Amino acid sequence: MFQELLASVPEMQIGKMPQSLKVAIALLARLANDLRCAALLAHRGYEVQACTLVASMYEVAFTVAFIGSDNTLAQSWVDHDDPTNPFRNVMTMTREGLRKLDLADPAVQTPIEYRTYSQLCMARHANPLFQMEHSFRKEGDAASPMIGPDVSKEAVKPAQFALEHSVHLATLAMFSFLQEHLLPLVPEDEALALRAKIEALAESRKSLEAKGKQRWGTEDPFPDKWRK
Repeated sequence: MFQELLASVPEMQIGKMPQSLKVAIALLARLANDLRCAALLAHRGYEVQACTLVASMYEVAFTVAFIGSDNTLAQSWVDHDDPTNPFRNVMTMTREGLRKLDLADPAVQTPIEYRTYSQLCMARHANPLFQMEHSFRKEGDAASPMIGPDVSKEAVKPAQFALEHSVHLATLAMFSFLQEHLLPLVPEDEALALRAKIEALAESRKSLEAKGKQRWGTEDPFPDKWRK
């Protein structure tokens, strides 16, 4: 789907391409590779690494949505020269990215999306609450360091979580790219066909979500501890 979206961009000289389109293409290509790698990691039993990669996908996807077709923001991204700080605050990009997409009420959806990011970052930052559950392989009274793939029940849950949200983030970025860049450039029927394919992918993600809730439940293990 990523390739189909990018292939739909009409040929134009790089010097005449809007800066926002250049940035979006670069970040969409990054997301396509990240999505493939996250799926490989999850299916091969590396759930911690899959969640870590999807946390980065979150930042990339919401950068795409935040910048949209704003060439000034795109130039700011290109000119960013601070190696120790991100381009923009992730919460800000989440809220403003959702506002531009107009897919849901940003005031309601922003904390939901950001909680997902916080959960993914537990793996990324080796938070003890997460890491201690995925550090040792237990056999009876013995325990050994978890090196190599993990196919235990405890590993399947975060792996499924990573897969579900990797698809969600990919479709979010695709919707942004279609809305902000392709709609003005391609025929309406082509745009509608692309949107239908992205929507179908989003629906498949909802199926994963429903199966996850049915299998694992919806109880929050850390109530009142997430950033509002």
